Amino acid sequence: MAVHPLSAAGKGHEAVTVTLPDGVTAATVRNQLAKILASESFSRSDRSSRFLRFIVEHVLDGKTEPLKEYVIGVEVFDKEESFDPRVDAIVRVEAGRLRTRIKEYYGEEGRSHPVRIELAKRGYVPVFRYLPSEVGDSRSTEPQRPVEASKRLLQPSLEKFRVPWFRLAAGIVVLLLVVGVYFWTGSQPPKVAPDAEGPQGAPLQPPKFSVAVLPLKNLSRDSAEEYFSDAMTDALITSLAKINPMQVTSMTSAMHFKGADEPISKIARELNVGHIVEGSVFRYEDRVRITAQLIDGKTDKHVWAESYERAATDILALQRDVAWRIAGALAGEMLRTKSVEQTQPSTIEPAAYEAYLKGRYFRNKLSEDGFKKGVAYFQRAIDGQPDYAPAYAGMASCYCLLGGHGLELTAPREGMPKAKAAAQKALEIDSELAEPYGVLGIIRTKYDWDWDGGEKALRRALELNPSFTQGHAWYSIHLEAMGRHEEAILEAERARELDPLSLGSNVNLGWQLYQAGRHREAAERYNKTLELDPSFWGAHWALGVYFQSQGRYDEAITALKMAVERKSGHTLALSTLAYTYAVSGNRAEALKILEGLKARSGKTYVSPAHIATIYAGLGEKDQAFEWLEKAYAARSRSLAWLNVAQEWNGLRSDPRFTALLAKVGLAS
Repeated sequence: MAVHPLSAAGKGHEAVTVTLPDGVTAATVRNQLAKILASESFSRSDRSSRFLRFIVEHVLDGKTEPLKEYVIGVEVFDKEESFDPRVDAIVRVEAGRLRTRIKEYYGEEGRSHPVRIELAKRGYVPVFRYLPSEVGDSRSTEPQRPVEASKRLLQPSLEKFRVPWFRLAAGIVVLLLVVGVYFWTGSQPPKVAPDAEGPQGAPLQPPKFSVAVLPLKNLSRDSAEEYFSDAMTDALITSLAKINPMQVTSMTSAMHFKGADEPISKIARELNVGHIVEGSVFRYEDRVRITAQLIDGKTDKHVWAESYERAATDILALQRDVAWRIAGALAGEMLRTKSVEQTQPSTIEPAAYEAYLKGRYFRNKLSEDGFKKGVAYFQRAIDGQPDYAPAYAGMASCYCLLGGHGLELTAPREGMPKAKAAAQKALEIDSELAEPYGVLGIIRTKYDWDWDGGEKALRRALELNPSFTQGHAWYSIHLEAMGRHEEAILEAERARELDPLSLGSNVNLGWQLYQAGRHREAAERYNKTLELDPSFWGAHWALGVYFQSQGRYDEAITALKMAVERKSGHTLALSTLAYTYAVSGNRAEALKILEGLKARSGKTYVSPAHIATIYAGLGEKDQAFEWLEKAYAARSRSLAWLNVAQEWNGLRSDPRFTALLAKVGLAS
């Protein structure tokens, strides 16, 4: 086979040298490979099976040349010799899927197998491990970190106890208050730059009162309980974020370290925090145990550790009782704040609380299916506990992300009024919750076009919770729409600072840089996002817009095609691709996409603004204004950007555009 020029991309790389662990031979690795390929997950995926077999056999056969993307693309995925991995990211995408499938396999079918075959976090070299002590043990493969005086507390003897699982939140609240006491001061945490290095490459110092909560380990033998430990992690992060002046890393970034075997100091550096909380959850029938420890991120020393086991009938009263005992012992009246004392109803039905946790779990999937399941579970929680404000807040968030702020997966007029009603109900019950203020703020901005009201609500959300990542992102979007680009960049930086591994936060920061005219910095941020996840459609879409603005149409079209492929033909990616075809002179391709979107709009919701964009690119002003009027009638979120979006530049001199600006309150 002829060698493609790109196969030399690994020039300078050391040869692949993989040493098998003691007790493992090539035969045992091949035996384990056969088990993996015969599993339910891998038997359904020919691509993952071929990928894994190829890289394992490559190493076992004694081949020492680096495993390059080009070779894998041609040999595994049947690409032509003209395959260019810089343009076609199939290998990087499939590598991400393979890592996920391997993790799922060893979490379920292969959990008792001592021989582990994994894929390195970077590159395509297989990693072999031998863990004989794990046989028959359903717990996490992560080694437990010893805690000197508290070691016995962190070794659960679970055979004898039985506790109502849903009482777990009691221990979580205790933990957050203890952590709060440890960090307590009266000042705000200092701002830090959004990147991992300061001037001239000097490492940044994390904010003094900063903490990240690693995903709590699920010690139950039932993998279906995984949602519970994730939901408890989310609950702990949310509660800690209410304690001022603490800076708490968002759930999205924390989840990157689920199951990871990384040194605490390394995780703390990546998240730029001073301390790490880690722990585990176990529930069995009517009892629950949580173990937790607070670790200094710089020294890896344990600051505090405790284990809680409870049997209670009233979860919220239990939370308060234990919290006051701990807070009173450590700090007296210092933490007697309204946020701790008055944000919960006096009681909650266990089934309602479980439904709420499931709602949060599915909402955090950030997908159409996840949002819809979230709505259903939050409704169950409300049915069982009508005065539980966080359930209304969660429902408001799901409706908002479905129908207006996110990707307009449903018509704004269908979802946004429901989101507004749920947010207002949450605030009627508890006026100190940040999330519903954030939802109301973005609704007023993108749906009501109430610009002053939107900013007021968003600022109130951030006053209540300075670590509210989504709130900072939403506020940056509001400021962008107002043309206040430097302020928008600061808010986007703050969101990324709180959630450094979030794909959305990274792309939003790039987008705000782009809107401010800092195009090169924007492109650098998009490329850094693709380093986190080469398959993320949003970064490909944003790069496409960047290339388009530079007149680099071939590169723009390539990037936008990738976005369309990775987002299953979402209308934003499609309309941007069609607009690019139009302005680059390929009218036929633009019209083909346009007709497809118009046909789709007769069956499901398609934002009229997306269709108007294509007509604007084609120079057909009358049709563009016809669809802009439809967008106005539909309350399309895209109209919030009328003053700053480049696709409308060809329409701005038309009196009809001035009239439209006036109707949405942007004329001034």
